[in-house]
Amino acid sequence: MSFRLHSRLVLWNVIIIALIATILGYFLNFSLRQDIEKQIENRLLDESVLAAAYLQRSDPTKPLDQQADELGRLLSLRVTIIAHDGIVLGDSDVEASQLATLENHRLRPEVQTAAREGTGSAIRWSETVKVEFIYVARRLDPYILRLAMPLSSVDALSHDLRTQLAFAMLIALGLTFVFAYVVFGLISRPLRELAEASRKLAAGNLDQRLPITGDEEIAALGTSLNSMAQNLNARMLELSEGKQRLESILQAMGDGVMVLDQNATIVLANTSVAQMLGTTRNLIGKTPLEIFRRPELEDAVRVVLHGTPARQLEIAVGSGRVLQANVAPVPNAADEIDGAVIVFHDLTDIRRTERMRRDFVANVSHEFKTPLTSIRGYAETLLSGAKDDPAIAPDFLKTI
Repeated sequence: MSFRLHSRLVLWNVIIIALIATILGYFLNFSLRQDIEKQIENRLLDESVLAAAYLQRSDPTKPLDQQADELGRLLSLRVTIIAHDGIVLGDSDVEASQLATLENHRLRPEVQTAAREGTGSAIRWSETVKVEFIYVARRLDPYILRLAMPLSSVDALSHDLRTQLAFAMLIALGLTFVFAYVVFGLISRPLRELAEASRKLAAGNLDQRLPITGDEEIAALGTSLNSMAQNLNARMLELSEGKQRLESILQAMGDGVMVLDQNATIVLANTSVAQMLGTTRNLIGKTPLEIFRRPELEDAVRVVLHGTPARQLEIAVGSGRVLQANVAPVPNAADEIDGAVIVFHDLTDIRRTERMRRDFVANVSHEFKTPLTSIRGYAETLLSGAKDDPAIAPDFLKTI
């Protein structure tokens, strides 16, 4: 299945939009999210310093769970106070009565890192409150302070951005289809009409004219093609008239004319050739050997086609005619021989006249020869002595 121009443009636009959406989606889901999470982590680290200072100045007799609750309200964060052995001493999101039910936090990654390095952070799902948190822990004496912020806000922001991105993609797709419709009206449809009209021109219908529609450049193209078709039509008419004139001249010639291509095949022959041969069959497409049965004529054509000068020879044809064949090469514009022409002169009457002249001279010679022989005989007899015989000499002289 072949796609038209506007379809290909739509396809490429959709592919580009999909690529942009993929890149932006990756940016939102990974790069931007990582930046936001890093900012939250840095904020939690700063907040943990303030929280540690607050705990150090608070009443030591106040329960740690109550202190965690107060810090949670002040910072709007989840605050957890964990003993070094992992027991939860206070949690702003868990009732004091439920602290004993919480599992040991010693193996939490942020707690382990804080116990080892002083501070630690992690992003994970909280099995306690069933929410994904970003955790920052700071080691204090004699416990570990942990602050946590739910990532629901980050998820909401990512969801909003993805929604806006999807909406923008839909708008882009809509604009793409609008663009495709405009391209179809201004470019694709006029080009298709031009292509259809061009095919008709190529098929020989030079009367076909292209529609002048669409964009300015396409309209200019259509105008140029119409001008070209008009010029070609005029040139074809001129060539056709010239060909007709040439054929009329050839048909009117008394001499036979035969044109051959590079393969020594007859491509044109006037009626005089057929009249000389006394035939009515079509000569086009045949070779001189098939027509005349004269190898010397075929050989002359072959050597002329290979570049030798014009040849002249005399042949007799089956109808009793004697023809003089003048074989000449036909060069093209590049001065390369791509054909040959044979002009036949009918010498039948000339050869008949020559034969009659020879017969006449022979007959006259014969008629003169008989009396001259008798005269010679009488003269020789007289010279041998008969001139002195009065009885014979007068008769011989009268006979002479």
